[in-house]
Amino acid sequence: YLSDIPANPNFGVALQDSHLYVIKNFGVSSFNITQPSSPVFMASATPQYWPLTLYADGNYLYCGGGMVGQLAVLDISQPTAMTIVHEDPSVTGTVYQFAKSSQHLYFTTNQDTLFTADVSNPAAPVIVSRISLNQTFTEGSVVAGNRLFLGSYH
Repeated sequence: YLSDIPANPNFGVALQDSHLYVIKNFGVSSFNITQPSSPVFMASATPQYWPLTLYADGNYLYCGGGMVGQLAVLDISQPTAMTIVHEDPSVTGTVYQFAKSSQHLYFTTNQDTLFTADVSNPAAPVIVSRISLNQTFTEGSVVAGNRLFLGSYH
């Protein structure tokens, strides 16, 4: 145990280089953790919904919405000035976890749907597939090669 970052609630965290991104006060905050025992607050951004999960990839942070749903993208190329570059309200349900392979971002929701987004332009993902999972509640996902594995329970 090195330090504590007060967050309310603290569901999602993501790490990119020496910056930690956390869900804090219904938005996303960035912290410089070069000195892990003394994290330094850098900036915050507040999408139009309450984010629940985060996924960092290069200069972008993907945020999945809780309760209301939605997919948002933050430009984190300047951790001291994060900006919201995309919000997609067509994603319904709580997003629990992201998995990425090449140009595709995969995520499931509590409404039994597997979404696939084309992220060839990471600042403007396009939903290319929605697959019903037949009342299977999924929480975890991982990509291995050309396969997507989902953790679920009935």
